[in-house]
Amino acid sequence: MPSILLRVSADFAKTGLTTAPTSSGPKRPSAPPPRCAQATGVSGHVKYWSRATHPMRTLAAVLAALMFLQALTLAALPAVGQKVSFSLTTRDGTVISSENLGWDAVVLVFFQHNCPHCRTDLPKLAQALRACRTPLNYTVVAVGVSRDLEADYQFFLSIGAEGWKYADGTGELVIAFQLRATPTWIVLDSSSKVVLAEEGSPSGETLCSMLGGVLGGGGRYPYLLVGSQVDEKRAQEFSSTIGGAVVRSLPEKASYIVVGGPFAHEGKAIVNPAKSAASHMGVYFSKAGGSIVMEVRPIGETYSVSGADWAKRDYAVVFTFREGTRYVAGAMGCTRYGTWAALVWLGSNMNRLSPDTGFVLLWEDANSDGAVQLSEISVVETFHAP
Repeated sequence: MPSILLRVSADFAKTGLTTAPTSSGPKRPSAPPPRCAQATGVSGHVKYWSRATHPMRTLAAVLAALMFLQALTLAALPAVGQKVSFSLTTRDGTVISSENLGWDAVVLVFFQHNCPHCRTDLPKLAQALRACRTPLNYTVVAVGVSRDLEADYQFFLSIGAEGWKYADGTGELVIAFQLRATPTWIVLDSSSKVVLAEEGSPSGETLCSMLGGVLGGGGRYPYLLVGSQVDEKRAQEFSSTIGGAVVRSLPEKASYIVVGGPFAHEGKAIVNPAKSAASHMGVYFSKAGGSIVMEVRPIGETYSVSGADWAKRDYAVVFTFREGTRYVAGAMGCTRYGTWAALVWLGSNMNRLSPDTGFVLLWEDANSDGAVQLSEISVVETFHAP
């Protein structure tokens, strides 16, 4: 938990969250600003801005500050999936609110110009986001929340965050997002629901994963995880149309698509990534009497492909679900032809992906050419994670 250093005016005890104007420049946020996130520090230290006052009044201010500190300690950032009611106006006059977001996604970063972590992390993440490919229409808003908002704005200008917007923080924003430390990053989807809320700074990989995941109902996965050479070839073809790097090692934090079923990923690691992802959705693959069997337990159905079906007919599943701060998708066939069909279908149906939803696909080689075409693929069933 980052440490918190509260600075409280002597009038705080009387008025609660005040909007105290500075001697020059914009007004300060009406709530005491969150402090810079640090590995160590003094929690609960109170510093007065005003001159000495009556002892009883001073004591009241201290007690009020401690009560506010306790409330902040108990409070938590908005939960993933929670919709936060807010409104802000950027310096260029753009109004962004929970009632009319205006983008597929909005990234809010709350910072202070004198926060060491902010000064280090914001330029790095601005550079990382410039290199992040995503089809989403999104914006990043840097929100200054220090006592000197003009200094916040000047620092924002100095980092050269191309395409970002800046907004002066307010007490309402501090309270709405339960801010306790800076930097704090909040990612909202198109319906203003929280996708990521993190004190300190996430990695550039995590942010790209959020913006390239299933935000707004569709998007791009940065990685395609393969287990066989045949699937790798098909994944490369798929990657050329939707982007994403083909890899053989499990990405540490980013979203990814598992290409190929559990048998294609056997022997890769202690945990079979395809088996793990499929079982999360209630899908299980097995071998029985020369056939590969795909059991989809949420709908109580079983599908099998025998040796006689090779290169003629196959079943597959396509699905996605959330795992922590990333999304995991699967494109898995009973054989390589089913996996090929899953990728072909995904190439035209990425917008149909939504968390904890899956599709059972059937491919039949209608023209007997041994190749998979989109017109030969049909959706047999839709299912949901158990």
